[in-house]
Amino acid sequence: MTADKPDFIGLWQRYQALSTGDKAVFKRVSDPDELREFHALYKLFPQGRAHEGWLRAAFLLPWCDDCGDAKRQSCQKLGKLLVSRSVNESRVLQVARSNSPNDIVQFRRLMIQLKNPILNWDELGRFLYPSDHEPSSPANSWEWSGKAKRKLVEHYYLAQFSPAKGDK
Repeated sequence: MTADKPDFIGLWQRYQALSTGDKAVFKRVSDPDELREFHALYKLFPQGRAHEGWLRAAFLLPWCDDCGDAKRQSCQKLGKLLVSRSVNESRVLQVARSNSPNDIVQFRRLMIQLKNPILNWDELGRFLYPSDHEPSSPANSWEWSGKAKRKLVEHYYLAQFSPAKGDK
């Protein structure tokens, strides 16, 4: 994992290697910061303290499966998946309009509703990882990027309203 390109596939693989009990911790917590109280997080990130972006990704690990290297290029995009599974637009907007940590909690509820969607974990990680931080904010307040959440809404609507192949 480098500073400029985090290894989200490696994160997924480390999660898969955890024991059943350690994986259960990730399902039980109610918000990402609560993960800091459990040893399973430190097994997942043995190299040191996890950035808030890593916590958001870890919070979603039990609820989204990775498509695998063979299908990475053809894996269904998140916006298209939400539309194909008939997720109500108000649920998507609720994620985008919520503040931290409610935004990621709402997003996790969407993934639970989708029953372990198969996604490209590299793309999902890049979506979850970016943070906004104001210099006047406390050092530990790294909120999920508003730009990333706006992209979720944009991709949802583009998938919903883009014509199918062959349509005019």
